Amino acid sequence: MKHLMKDYGLTCREGLNAGKPVQYFRLYDLWHTFATRLGRQGHSATILAAIMGWSSTRMAMRYVHHDMEDKARAIATLNPTAAGEVK
Repeated sequence: MKHLMKDYGLTCREGLNAGKPVQYFRLYDLWHTFATRLGRQGHSATILAAIMGWSSTRMAMRYVHHDMEDKARAIATLNPTAAGEVK
């Protein structure tokens, strides 16, 4: 198996390391990224478990990582009048 950084010249596409060579890469990382991106797009843990072939949603929760932006976006979707807010 070829050493991905040396033989293929992989570079980071986004973030702080954009344009810099990838320091360490495993094919397993793609699996993790796929699950994380599905979760960040708002798909439920049950959908993730079904797509990834996991028997429970617990595994989905290990792979999905939400940042503060995701949490703020979720809170912003709340509509106080629809929720029956008491004054």
